[in-house]
Amino acid sequence: MASLSYSIYTGGRVHLEYRKMSLMRIAGWLLIAVFGGVVALVGQKLISNPDTAAPAAGLMATPDSTQTSSGPSKTKVSPLIGADEARGIVLQVLASAGIRTQAIRQGRHALRGPGRSQSETMPLISFACSAAYSCLSIMNNIERQLEPVQYQLIRSKSIDRPNKPVYRAVAKGASPVLALRASPPNPRLTVVISDVGREPATLDAMLALDGDVTYAVSVNEPYAKAVAERLLEAKREFIAHLPMEPSIADKMDGPAFLTRDMSLSEVQERTRKFLDLLPGAVGADGHLGGGFSSSEKHIGAVLEVLAERGLFFLDQRPIDSSVSTARAKAMGVRSAAKTHRLDASGSAVEAKLRAVEVALVLEGHAVVVAEPSPKVLAALGQWLKNLRNRKIHLIRLSETVL
Repeated sequence: MASLSYSIYTGGRVHLEYRKMSLMRIAGWLLIAVFGGVVALVGQKLISNPDTAAPAAGLMATPDSTQTSSGPSKTKVSPLIGADEARGIVLQVLASAGIRTQAIRQGRHALRGPGRSQSETMPLISFACSAAYSCLSIMNNIERQLEPVQYQLIRSKSIDRPNKPVYRAVAKGASPVLALRASPPNPRLTVVISDVGREPATLDAMLALDGDVTYAVSVNEPYAKAVAERLLEAKREFIAHLPMEPSIADKMDGPAFLTRDMSLSEVQERTRKFLDLLPGAVGADGHLGGGFSSSEKHIGAVLEVLAERGLFFLDQRPIDSSVSTARAKAMGVRSAAKTHRLDASGSAVEAKLRAVEVALVLEGHAVVVAEPSPKVLAALGQWLKNLRNRKIHLIRLSETVL
């Protein structure tokens, strides 16, 4: 053979040229290479041991010094602390206190603390207390029943507020197991003022409302950041109001909407930029969004970003076919859903507020999303002042999500 040339890439290109190489020598080298490869494969198969594989990510492994006849020592994996035992005890106490099954809901609660990631959550049992037993007495009874099996009931850092949800955490040793949220027995109302920031002049009127009202700040408005800073100074709760493609594209009333023709990575990149504008937001919802919320993969991309930041989602239910709530539950993202819309169109605002009161009596809770028009704010402000006389408790949106 006159010549044989080939190249090997190792960061630069090296040319090796073999001249006047006999066919016998080439064949010999090939046989050696094939034989060596077979030996290597057989040897790897013989020395590999599936029992020595590393434990699954997230599990704590402790070495066991006991040798077995089958070979090297095996690694035991410490089980994660489950919530089933504690959950069973809590549910038994609630049943003995006369808490109806309909008043008990289960979901997830944000897990905070040194070294915790923003996305961590723990199981949650949320319940409405009965008229016969106060929330604190029920919590004390739960604590007594947990003690014999070495569980502790830990208070939250925040002070228990009268007529507001009470929070506790069930723990075993240093490990959190289960979160508990006990709400007052009377009807519970959540009010969210939507489209905040479009009319900065109305902000003073909005801040005159009860301190437990939640605000949805429009992220694609020029005053969004300044409005969020004002809300933070006033210690008000707010969420990010994300512009989402409506059912009719022509109704998009601002820039930078999240749309179904965007790739999922583009949706997530824009969502992160929106959230970066509003540090301090505890969750998010969608502006319009009839079209966007019908796409599982697109709303799922938004929910994934919320999950990584430990935020919840409010489903405004722009259309009956919205998949937001179902998708959030499937992904383990905390969520709530609007039950009533309060605006100045159609029937009088006062009539709509009376409809909310009827729903509160029948259902026990309501999530009202209100537009920030002067007419709505005036009627809503007066109505909220009289809530105590109606024995209705106003709670923040973050205190109702599951």
